[in-house]
Amino acid sequence: MYHSLDPIALPRDVDQTGIAALAAISGPLARGDAEAVPALRDLASILYFSAGVTKVKRHSGEEVYFRAASCTGALYEFELYVVCGDLPDLQAGIYHFSPADFALRRLRSGDPAECAVPMLSAAADPRRADV
Repeated sequence: MYHSLDPIALPRDVDQTGIAALAAISGPLARGDAEAVPALRDLASILYFSAGVTKVKRHSGEEVYFRAASCTGALYEFELYVVCGDLPDLQAGIYHFSPADFALRRLRSGDPAECAVPMLSAAADPRRADV
């Protein structure tokens, strides 16, 4: 999908955290004093462990792909988009994630909130989200 757009390669050297998924989501949220802004490497880790191709095996002469979010064993099609403000290694915009080549493709440049805010109520303004 979006093959006519230039890919923005993501770093492939993602690190394991050593923390089991259930332990990570069940523990208390650690908040630092400073606002944390993810770098492209952090975003690559999130995308890999949530929707990336984690394993490739050969079966009957064909490649079989295993994804992190395999939808209970099947590889149903689903699309993942990144909507972000300026990050240290990535311009603000809306991007499509391609797990096949582990890349992003920019669909729209600039602050995505500028086009989304008129469609949202003041209570749902993404610029005020605590994320």
